[in-house]
Amino acid sequence: MAGFCTQCGRSLGEGATFCTQCGQRVAQGQASAPPAAQPHAPPVGPSYTPPAAQPYAPAAAPPVAQHAPKRQRSQRTRTRTRKRLPKPVRIVAWCVVGALAASLLGYGIRQAGEMTGVWRSRALARAAAEWERQPDRKAEEKAILECLGRLADALEQGDVQAALDEIHPDRRAEYATLFEANRTSLPDLAAALRNVTLVFLSTDEGNYELTRMARCEARFDDTEGQADGQGQADGQGQADGHGQARQAFTINLVKVDEVWKVDVL
Repeated sequence: MAGFCTQCGRSLGEGATFCTQCGQRVAQGQASAPPAAQPHAPPVGPSYTPPAAQPYAPAAAPPVAQHAPKRQRSQRTRTRTRKRLPKPVRIVAWCVVGALAASLLGYGIRQAGEMTGVWRSRALARAAAEWERQPDRKAEEKAILECLGRLADALEQGDVQAALDEIHPDRRAEYATLFEANRTSLPDLAAALRNVTLVFLSTDEGNYELTRMARCEARFDDTEGQADGQGQADGQGQADGHGQARQAFTINLVKVDEVWKVDVL
């Protein structure tokens, strides 16, 4: 039959061996009347022990890590510890930089000289100083004087066609008109062509010209009658702006197919 727990007084079921309220063991065949009313108390289990009250203490702050002060190094010390390239490598690098700078400077100077004509003038000046030492100067001077002699003979005879044979092919049309317009002055020009001096002869190599060239200076024996009163030249360009004839004039010659021809007269 059902009974009650002797510990807490809870009703027990049929055949219960433990109290479902407090866990008290119930003997077989034990039956009891409900216990007298007792003041209500909180149930306490057989294995529960309330913890003891602990005094309040604030949590300790975590320790702050202490760092050793960094040692201040001077700029000089840092410079010494910096890794540097080996000395041979630095020397080669500076040589390369210097060569590059020199190349750029030389290129700029060359371009400036080409644009201003400085290199051409200097080359001509060097050739002008060295032309007299050329090994073939005597032979070339003889050929030039023979060319001018044939031109003088043709002009003295009034043979314009023969005179044009001694003129550069590119200039023949120009001088044909000039000779025909000034036939009366041709004998005076022929006399001047017999009194010439070679003053320049270019070399075969190293010059800026496509062909070899020469320059002669011709002089008039008599300056009277070489210009009209209006300062116009008589065909050879011998007069200044006041109608006075010049004492000398320049003749330029070029070598065409190994033969000297008059280019500018």
